[in-house]
Amino acid sequence: MPLTRPSSGERPEPPIDPPATAAGQKVRFRSVLLGRVLVYAALATGPAALAVACASGPAVVRSEPSATAQRGAQSEHTADPAGYAALFVDLWSQGSETAQLMAPDVPVPEWGEEAPSVERVHAVRSTQVRKGAWSVTVAVQLVGDSPVRFFTVPVATRSGQKFAVTAAPAEVAVPKAPSGGEEPPYRKSVPTTSPLASTVRDFLNAYAGGSGAAERYLAPGASLPPLAPSPYEKVTVERLMAAGRQTQGEVGKDGSEIRVRAEVTARDTEDREWPLTYGLRLAARDGRWEVRALESGLEESDGAKASSATSAAHTDLAGASRTKAGW
Repeated sequence: MPLTRPSSGERPEPPIDPPATAAGQKVRFRSVLLGRVLVYAALATGPAALAVACASGPAVVRSEPSATAQRGAQSEHTADPAGYAALFVDLWSQGSETAQLMAPDVPVPEWGEEAPSVERVHAVRSTQVRKGAWSVTVAVQLVGDSPVRFFTVPVATRSGQKFAVTAAPAEVAVPKAPSGGEEPPYRKSVPTTSPLASTVRDFLNAYAGGSGAAERYLAPGASLPPLAPSPYEKVTVERLMAAGRQTQGEVGKDGSEIRVRAEVTARDTEDREWPLTYGLRLAARDGRWEVRALESGLEESDGAKASSATSAAHTDLAGASRTKAGW
């Protein structure tokens, strides 16, 4: 349809907008008023501030965080002072002036002409004594000093946010390992002559023992970065434990799985022996066991599942690697 131009005496009527609600009118009024306040404030403070005010987008009204959110944010600052305590002991054990800045009321060791150097420092335990107060145990090894020394450090909070060492550290004996805890699921020994033990032994020698070709022991779709170059020349399985019920290690039906923990001795190229522990998940396929995953040992139990003609398991495993040295 062709457009018609209105006559000289007529004016086109403006389009009719839908009626605004009372709430919408209040929001518009507040936005306009807030914009005017910003401009007036910018004029009073100078041209630069005016430019910033003009360039700013529409203001957004944000609600105040709830008390729960504030407590959560505050607890993030006071969660654990282990790192703070380790840093303090690192500086304090060398007589550093920075340690005095961190804790002005705590004296530092006085050394002769040359202060010792710290080789390693690590917080090994943090115990909350009461609200806002902790006792942190820190392990320190000085250069040229073979025994590892342990210090407990009293740490408290200031205004609920900042850590502060309240007194000089105390040297203590080697902390005892915590007792109790969840019982590991590996309680059934696997015969060393079984197909399961043979697969685990061959796989670990290929993976960690330097013989290579560990891929041939992996299940289809499984991938494992190689341990290359391997520091070990031979891996001997000392004990193999299965999770769940008793198993003789025979190959089960295709798709059946089992989790095991292998305690091994690995001999390196310098003829040193390392006790290691590996957690493995294996599956049966075509009459043989195949490795599906090298696991951490912290997986949660997911129930039992038949993995051989007699019995097997499908539960969580425990097998984090460990070494003689370190903490």
